[in-house]
Order: sequence, then C-alpha cells, then structure tokens
Amino acid sequence: MLTLSVTFRGSASVLSNWRRWLVGAVVLVLLVATAVLLQSRSSPSRSPSGPFGTGDRGGTSGRAALGVYSDDIQRLNSFQSLVGHPVTHAVAYIDERDWTTLTRPWFFQETDPNLDWRGWATTDVRRRLVISQAMVPKDSPEDWRQRGARGEYDQYWAAFGKSLTDSGLSSVIIRLGWEMNGNWFSGHFIGNSPGDIQDWCQYFRRIVGRLRADSTVPVQIDWNPTARVHNVPFQSYYPGDDVVDIVGLDVYDTSYGRPNVSPEARWRHQFEDPGGLRDVMAFADRHGKPLSIPEWALVAPGDPSGSNGAGDDPTFVEHMAQLIQERHVVYHAYFNVPDDGVGMTLREAPQALAVFRRKFGSTGGA
Repeated sequence: MLTLSVTFRGSASVLSNWRRWLVGAVVLVLLVATAVLLQSRSSPSRSPSGPFGTGDRGGTSGRAALGVYSDDIQRLNSFQSLVGHPVTHAVAYIDERDWTTLTRPWFFQETDPNLDWRGWATTDVRRRLVISQAMVPKDSPEDWRQRGARGEYDQYWAAFGKSLTDSGLSSVIIRLGWEMNGNWFSGHFIGNSPGDIQDWCQYFRRIVGRLRADSTVPVQIDWNPTARVHNVPFQSYYPGDDVVDIVGLDVYDTSYGRPNVSPEARWRHQFEDPGGLRDVMAFADRHGKPLSIPEWALVAPGDPSGSNGAGDDPTFVEHMAQLIQERHVVYHAYFNVPDDGVGMTLREAPQALAVFRRKFGSTGGA
C-alpha cells in the first residue's frame, strides 16, 4: 500500500480548513463516479453498426419480434415450429364489407378456436394482434376522404374504439389504411390530387383521435406504405408525428419490369429504388420513429413483365435478416399465405428457409 505523508506549517484553523476541503473533494469525486456508473447502466444498449445504421432493438431479448400472416392458428403454430422461434405478432385483416364489419372485427367474435385470434392474443402477454384496418368500407362514395376529414364518420370510429375496449386485449397495433400509396385498396388509397391527399391525412388524424379518446386499450399506430409504388414522397401523405407510433414498409421479393436480374441486383433495387427500404429508413430516422416490416415474403416466379418473383431466393432473406438485425425494428411479419400474388409459402423454398431458420431461429441474432 502506498502511504502519502504531508506536513503542514501554520495554525490549527488552516489545517482544519484543509481537511474540510479534502473531504469535500473526495465526496465530489464519489458523486461524479456514481453518476457516471448509473448513466452507463440506464443507457439503452445499441445494436451493432452496419450498412443499415444503428438503433435500439425491438422485441424480446434484444431481438425484433417475429410475426406472421397465416390462414389460421394451427398454421401459425406450424410456422413457428418450422422456423424454430415463437411467433408473438399475428397480422389480421378486417372485413371491409360495411361499417358494421369494419368497426366490429370478425376475429373479436369468432367461436372457432382455430380462428379465435383475440383468444390467441390474450393467452400470452407477449402476443400482439396487428390489425390491418381500412378507413372506409368497400363501395364508399368517391368523396370519402373529404367526408372523413369533416367528421362524418366519427361515430363509427367511436364504435371501433369500444370494440377494442371490449376485446380484452392488453394492447394492439393498427395498420391504419395500410399500403395507402397503392391504388388497389379503394378504401385506403391516398388519392391522386393534392386535395385528396390533404383530406386523407386529416381523416387519418381524426380516426386516431377518436381511437385514443374512445378505447381504453393502448393503441400503436403503424403508418405503413408499400415499397416502390408511384414514387409519391412519403412526407406528402404523412399525417404527423403525434398520430404515428411506428413507420412500416411492406417488402416483397419482386423486380417489376426487370427480368433476369441477379439476386444481388434484385436486392439493390429493393433497397435503392425511390420509395424503397433506404428511403423509408431515412424517413423513420428523421421523424424519430421505430421501423416495422408488417409484410414481407418471397414471391413465386411469374410473368417477367409483372412482379417477376424469384422463388427460392436465399439472398433476399440474408439481406432482410441483416437489415432487421441492425435496425430498430419493432416487429416483422412474414406473409406465409400463397395469395394476393405471393404464390408460395416459406416451406416451398428450402434454401431460403434454411437461411430464415439460421437467422431468425432460436440461435439466430435477427
């Protein structure tokens, strides 16, 4: 042990003052050291840096939550067994026939245990329903955006808020007007004119306001365009940070109008094209929002002038896993139904499935 010996000359008062100063200095050093230690313990861990940037991780155990769209609960269970990791987020789609089916979700009333998604979600606190919610029923008047912006539909969203309250869910994610930049959903589409888009945003804001006022269930709003469609800038139809909790993007392994591209070139288009993954990540960063991938999947080979899917494409899964691992992704959900142009399930792609299991399974890091 090193001992420091100091001899003072002077009065007792000087010595006393020195002792008080020394004690004060020691106390100050201890306080600073304690503050630094507490700060290091309270600071969130960051994901490793990489080509997709850094960010806090979503999900449990520092991993993004795994979701799926599946026809029924039995197939969801088969999917999680196939990939080797529990599914905690289930994507569900609302019935858009009329206002009654739109505001009273069928899966809140289902008696078939294999379709009782409300029951599935309430049996485990980690589970979440991701509700894909249209803004108006099918065959609504063409001026539905204007009507909604004026408040003509407020009573219906109050009813939907009550349905959420009565559901028994602990929380829910709502993809309100999902894929709104595509014109294939008449009850979601932002419209073609600046006036339509402005009214769409105002109506979106009214819906969120009603849900937060009339539902006791915590609601997270996922603003969820689809990738690389119509090249409309995200900012032009973004309804505002105060009504959006998550920024999502739907991503499918397609290369529209580009036949015979290599797997790496196909991914480069997914990432770099206007309205693609690079753009949405930068947009989410600018607005301080976490990212989600509510729908993603391989696509069966098809007409080169159409979607031009690649089928069993392990390169696509490798890149998606890297992105999900390195970004603040709250959840991602694989579209594991061969409908709506997808044409295949993950089981039908053995090479891509092997990568999926390695990256997203029990021992993976994504």
